[in-house]
Amino acid sequence: MVYEFLAEGPISRFLAIYQSEIPDVVGPVRSAREYYYETADAHEAIYVYHGAANFIEKDLRAGVVDNINGAYYDNDQFLFKRESFRQAPHNSYVMLPNVYEVASRNNIETEKKHEAWDFLSDEELVDGKAAKEVKIRYFDNLKVSYVYDPSTERYTRYSDGIKSTDLNTEEAVEVSNILVYETEHEIIDNVGRRFIDRESGGDGYLIQKVRLKRLNGKMLMV
Repeated sequence: MVYEFLAEGPISRFLAIYQSEIPDVVGPVRSAREYYYETADAHEAIYVYHGAANFIEKDLRAGVVDNINGAYYDNDQFLFKRESFRQAPHNSYVMLPNVYEVASRNNIETEKKHEAWDFLSDEELVDGKAAKEVKIRYFDNLKVSYVYDPSTERYTRYSDGIKSTDLNTEEAVEVSNILVYETEHEIIDNVGRRFIDRESGGDGYLIQKVRLKRLNGKMLMV
């Protein structure tokens, strides 16, 4: 599961939640934000990040969520490594399987029981309008779109018209389900940091199986 949030200025960043399939390497890993660790906590996940503003780090050090800060393992070649093909701070990658060992060393629980979510079967239909392409306009210079591919029955992601691909395999980034939340945003300082109210609630849009369904009412982000 991947969340896409606005960060400072006209950029967005991803927060990825992993459970049953753990990739070898993930990145680049960037600094913490309140709404990132709040979302991780909602999933009872271990929040892995690299650096934070002082007021954010204070909360994380106080244990607001189970976490591992890559700044303490910078380029240790076991948990984090710096890559030469990108400049810092955009070049820090986490070797995700090793998170479990580091977490155990820090007395962080690595196993939890979760209730399974219900999903539609391949044969079930979805109500809603036809949605062969979905466009999300954050800013004039930040537009994300998802284009349905009937051969895979998935949506391919594009950012400003450029197809999103995996760095190593060059395979297109494809998703089966897209959920768009409406929620309150506010700039809170002169650096451009944002407050995103995950619990303010608003309408939502569910896109799957080439259909778009509007979800009216107080949608809460989980």
